[in-house]
Amino acid sequence: MFIDIKTFMLAILVAGILQTTMLYINFSINKKYQGPGYWTLASFFGVFGFLFSLLRDIDSVSLFFIVMSNLCLSLAMIFLYIGIMRFFHQRENRVVISIFLICYIVLMSYFIFINNSINTRIGIFSVANSIILFLIAWSIWTHRVGTLNLSEKFLLIITSATGGFFVFRAFYSQLIFPVNHFFSSASLQTSTFLVAFVFNFMWTAGVIILVTQRLNAEVRDMKLDLEQRNKDLVEQSALDGLTKIRNHRALNEYLKIEIISSKISGQTLSIAMFDLDNFKKINDNRGHLCGDQVLVEVARIMQDNVRASDVAGRYGGEEFMVIFSGTNDVVAKLIAERIRIKVEQHFAGDLGVTISGGIKEFEGETIADFIHAADMNLYEAKNKGRNRIV
Repeated sequence: MFIDIKTFMLAILVAGILQTTMLYINFSINKKYQGPGYWTLASFFGVFGFLFSLLRDIDSVSLFFIVMSNLCLSLAMIFLYIGIMRFFHQRENRVVISIFLICYIVLMSYFIFINNSINTRIGIFSVANSIILFLIAWSIWTHRVGTLNLSEKFLLIITSATGGFFVFRAFYSQLIFPVNHFFSSASLQTSTFLVAFVFNFMWTAGVIILVTQRLNAEVRDMKLDLEQRNKDLVEQSALDGLTKIRNHRALNEYLKIEIISSKISGQTLSIAMFDLDNFKKINDNRGHLCGDQVLVEVARIMQDNVRASDVAGRYGGEEFMVIFSGTNDVVAKLIAERIRIKVEQHFAGDLGVTISGGIKEFEGETIADFIHAADMNLYEAKNKGRNRIV
């Protein structure tokens, strides 16, 4: 027993009104995307298309409702396509759409007013809709970002499947089972409205999920970007503006952590305090720009000659610190000596920049006393003639 077509169409009409409302709400919430607005228009025209189809039996105005029904349903499909293009930040080809509509209207008008043929109209309508559905599927495939997400796969499948059905409908109505009356309970007509009902429901759900996934992805990207920006700001705040190595505050914070770790693990910990020899003369005789360049070069030499586990930084002015994690004062002194030699070799010549250093192994004292003891060794190196490590 076949389903009454008019009852089925009335159910589709009611569902269409609800879907239009849902799409409009989605558009109101997500106005930053253009797609939902066009999909709302598509659903709106679809509702009127089915309404005019229901009224096509009124004899005095039947031709008017047939024309309006076909026009509204075709506009609905075109707005679906435009919505997809706009959602993926693409522009539809208006010339092609205009030519498509003109050809469609001319053909449908001819087979309504001059050569009245319902099967030919079914064929034209089916082919036209299959073209648009395949265009939508192609747009989703070609304008995806990387791998298709779940909603894009879902929309790709239903548009391709529905487009395939309309191709079959055009072929079937012309060559196998012609339709005598639009509201015929033939299986083809029943299947058509069933497909339309399922497509409308699944399309609405699919595009709402599509918008939600896009929004969630953008929120996630914004969150990751914000986290990266915060991380960059934290790193920048820990770096010395001139030399781009750790600054005084960052060195102290890191040293506090290393002291706690040393107390817990029992591992050794050493630091080296460095100071450029006669740096004031460089500033006075060569200028501050030259002095700044010397500081930058010394910082680079330190970074190049410490181990991956060591941390070097500018403690202040021309004074530098290196923190040697898990290292006794003997090994620390060897590394510090290497730095001293590299600085001397690099600036050999008219500048003659040298560096002095003081080494201290941690013995349980406070951080202030720890640094002070290293400073005392540095001053001893200065007093012994500079350009040495104590």
